[in-house]
Amino acid sequence: MALLAPILSMSDNEALERAAQELRGGSLVAFATDTVYGVGALPMPEAARALYEAKGRPQDKPLPLLLASADLLPEYAENVPAVVRQLTSVYWPGPLTIVIPGKPEIARTLGARDGSVGIRVPEHPGLLRLLDLCGGALAVSSANRSGQDEVLSAWEAQEQLGTHLALILDGGPSRNPFPSTVVDVRPSPPVILRAGPIAAGVKTLLQSPLTPKQTSTQEGSSA
Repeated sequence: MALLAPILSMSDNEALERAAQELRGGSLVAFATDTVYGVGALPMPEAARALYEAKGRPQDKPLPLLLASADLLPEYAENVPAVVRQLTSVYWPGPLTIVIPGKPEIARTLGARDGSVGIRVPEHPGLLRLLDLCGGALAVSSANRSGQDEVLSAWEAQEQLGTHLALILDGGPSRNPFPSTVVDVRPSPPVILRAGPIAAGVKTLLQSPLTPKQTSTQEGSSA
């Protein structure tokens, strides 16, 4: 009988170090975020495959990417539209996922057949610390079996995925029980794909006359 992953406090630095070590070794770890609980893996092919298998996630659903900082965006995305700077300056860190053209290798690893990648910088100190310890990026999904309700606590993550995980980082009940707002910035104007908690504000910003409409640049600086 497979053992359930242990639950450790996300406020414990030793637990974060242990989680990062497990992730760097290719294992899966569940953790609290600023939205629902997530499960993460290094953005590498074998680890990403393990994440798909653990969740029973359909292969045609790409994995999003969490970053420790907006400064890392040019390492994972290309042809960054100018509107991204405006969106990220207001809503990162926070519950906004931006769908953008990805670097070909990372898009393939995350399962995106159209070459895109969904990227977010979370507003959660413990998770940002974990991301830093792992090199700045994790492939993620919600910490539930595919088709089940989102997970709002460490115990629910253990119940649904516990036999597939190395450990679970408990950050208390989810502060926001809704997944992030998702915006595809590839078309002009951008399109909101999932409403999430900040859709109204994002929609207002996108309709602002100050929002760049058609500009697309190869930016080396942060978005």
